[in-house]
Amino acid sequence: MLKKLDHLRAEGDPAAAEELTRKIVEVAIEALQSPASPSEEKLSSPRRKLLLVIFFVVVVLVVTVVLTIVITRTTTARPTATPRPSPSITLPAGTTIPPTAGTSSTVGVPGDGTATSASIGTSYKIKSQQRITVGAPTTSDCGVTGIDLDAPAVHVDEVGDGDDLKYDDMYCDLYFRKASAPFVGTASTRQPQTGEECSKIAQTNAAPGTIKVGDLKIGQSAFCVVTDSGNIAWISLVDVVSHGGRENPDLKFDLTLWGRS
Repeated sequence: MLKKLDHLRAEGDPAAAEELTRKIVEVAIEALQSPASPSEEKLSSPRRKLLLVIFFVVVVLVVTVVLTIVITRTTTARPTATPRPSPSITLPAGTTIPPTAGTSSTVGVPGDGTATSASIGTSYKIKSQQRITVGAPTTSDCGVTGIDLDAPAVHVDEVGDGDDLKYDDMYCDLYFRKASAPFVGTASTRQPQTGEECSKIAQTNAAPGTIKVGDLKIGQSAFCVVTDSGNIAWISLVDVVSHGGRENPDLKFDLTLWGRS
């Protein structure tokens, strides 16, 4: 029976092993309870104790074998968990993700032929809010007025390195142009709520590098500008002052200037 029990353990059949174990125990108990023959009665008490020890050792071995088979079958039958794939998101073709706070973006200005990097997401605070008058150049040809939005300051009949925009008279026509400002964008006449918003407009909604003054409209023309000093300006045309005759008109803008905090 013990050889058969080893065979069942090798095959991994716990039910058959349990049944055989039960039979072995029954046979052993029956043998112990059966009347002893005259010759068996002659066995000494130590001999009977030895038989009892052997019996219990056999029972312990059988129980160990059965438990080993059951544990082996349970471990083998347990399914292996399949890892769940990570979720993925597919964006439509052409979709772009806007830069996060503190990152840089490079944007070209149509009509200007240059591209410069400026920071989007830097914290800005309002430095000044005022109305500025951009005086027209006084010369009849090739005159120019420089506009420094950082100061702010207007330089009639001259333009310097720090001037962000310029108003000039070229070939008998008036133009409003980009000067040293790296970014100029077409904006709404509603002032942006933050400098960050205006900075993004300047870099992503580029205005033409040159605009005829006659195309500027009161209450409709507004711009966001990243200045050469890194400040952010919003200007909105509120008046065009004509002096009559052949004199060039002055331009009046509402200006909000943000600086880095």
